[in-house]
Amino acid sequence: MTETLTPSYQIYPKLRTDQSLELFEPWSHFYFIETIETYTIDQDFLYGDLDERYRLREAVPVFVERSDDTYTVYWQDIEAFGCGSTPEKAFQDLKAAIVELFDRLAEEPFVSLSPQLRADLSKLETLIEHK
Repeated sequence: MTETLTPSYQIYPKLRTDQSLELFEPWSHFYFIETIETYTIDQDFLYGDLDERYRLREAVPVFVERSDDTYTVYWQDIEAFGCGSTPEKAFQDLKAAIVELFDRLAEEPFVSLSPQLRADLSKLETLIEHK
């Protein structure tokens, strides 16, 4: 499934050096950053080897977004993403991000993780196996 979206704007709050984002009133002090010509979103699947140590037990659905000359692959279930100048590079970056997340979460005591990170680790443990 491919969805082509119309041009849109990315608007970010203007920050002064003495203020953080939390101090701004909603919708105040915004400025224009860039126009995105068009971008497409495709659904795909990530499967197979993640690196030399890990592989996925089953395919997981991901979204592939193309914006200008950058591809982003996003795994929504664990909020991980990878970027690159080609889809292959974006998938490789996502794989590296998943391995890094898995290793970091596995190092922490389970009870010290937030409920969301516990759920992410449990999901990763069921989907990732050692080679």
